[in-house]
Amino acid sequence: MIERGLQVPFFYKYIKLICIGLDILLSLLIWLHGITIKSAGNNCANPDLMGMYQTGKKEILICADNFQKHRISKSEVIKHEFIHYVYDFDKVKKTIIPDPYFTFLVKHFMSDDEKLPVILYEKDYSVDEELEARFLSRLPTIVLFFI
Repeated sequence: MIERGLQVPFFYKYIKLICIGLDILLSLLIWLHGITIKSAGNNCANPDLMGMYQTGKKEILICADNFQKHRISKSEVIKHEFIHYVYDFDKVKKTIIPDPYFTFLVKHFMSDDEKLPVILYEKDYSVDEELEARFLSRLPTIVLFFI
């Protein structure tokens, strides 16, 4: 039963506008770097693959059906793959977030269910990159302009 007289806070009507604005910022960021976004096609047969960055090609491939099944947003997938682009483009050897901050953030703000498969199945040199991409993809889009 809905009680009459309850009012929705004034800022709720602006949430949709904010979401559209964040998508525009993400599109601008991708465009500024000359990255194209395409469907991953046959690579999407793996149901756990949400997307991939094509090293050296400035392409992000996405698996829309897969990330929709996992209830992950398209923008989160694109931000995640953009972090991989930053690693590739800037030839990053260490984490973007300096240690010990990176270790603290992963330890306290990522679940063991998310960390464990990365630690077990990723190549040793890419574990930190993958964990950092997962963490940073959840932050507001504006943060990506500063990395």
